[in-house]
Amino acid sequence: MKRRRLLTITIAIAITTTIAAFTPAASAATTPLHSLAGRWIGVLNGAKPKITVTVDLTGQWNGSRIVLAGGINCDGPLTFVGRGAAAYRFIEHITNSTSAGCTLSRGTAIFTPRADGRLGYAWRLQGGGQSATATLRRSAS
Repeated sequence: MKRRRLLTITIAIAITTTIAAFTPAASAATTPLHSLAGRWIGVLNGAKPKITVTVDLTGQWNGSRIVLAGGINCDGPLTFVGRGAAAYRFIEHITNSTSAGCTLSRGTAIFTPRADGRLGYAWRLQGGGQSATATLRRSAS
C-alpha cells in the first residue's frame, strides 16, 4: 500500500513538472510593452514602387496585424515570440494577398523602439533570401 501511494505521488509530480515545462510563462522579459500599442506607419527602404507598411500592435501576445500596400497588397497576423534586450520579435504570417508581388509566406518581424519615438522594423523571410527594413512613426488615427 505504501509503495502504491509513493508511486502515485511520484507520477503526479512528474506530470505536473512536465506540464509546467511546456506552459509559456509571461514575464517582464517576454511580454511586449504596452507603450508600443497602436498604429505604426512607414515606407520600406529602397522598395520600388513604394510599399507602405502599416502595423497595428496590440501590446498583447497576439492580435497584432501588418498590412503592406502600394507596390504589393497583402496582410496578415503577427504572433509575438520573444523579446531581446532592445527589440521585440514576431512571426509575420501573410494570409491575404491581392497582388502577384506578395506571396503567402511567413517571416520574422523585429521591432526596435528608438529614442526619438519612432520604431525600427526589420523583416526576413523564413528560410532566408528576402529581407526588408523601414522606420515607422506612430499614426494619429
